[in-house]
Amino acid sequence: LYARPRPSDALLDVPTPSFPSAHATDAAVLGITLVLLLAPARRRRRWLGVAVVYALVMAWSRTALRVHWLSDVVAGSMWGAAAALWSVLVMGRARAEAESPPGA
Repeated sequence: LYARPRPSDALLDVPTPSFPSAHATDAAVLGITLVLLLAPARRRRRWLGVAVVYALVMAWSRTALRVHWLSDVVAGSMWGAAAALWSVLVMGRARAEAESPPGA
């Protein structure tokens, strides 16, 4: 989104701008959305913990490889979590409307 340069000592050559981290965004969206849509309610907390750890490991790896600044992965993770929660909210409302009787 922004033409922010990547760290100069990166271990990988990545030609795109740094902010926000798409990997961190994708990890948060994927993990949180899958848990909230597919996990049974009684096991959701455990699986949500797994999803958060997955997103944190992805964010850490991007900073460890020095292809992102810490603020890049924090912003990407927050953006991904917000997108996941929004998508689950939209899916929940659509599902409720589809299951409601006609004319209700």
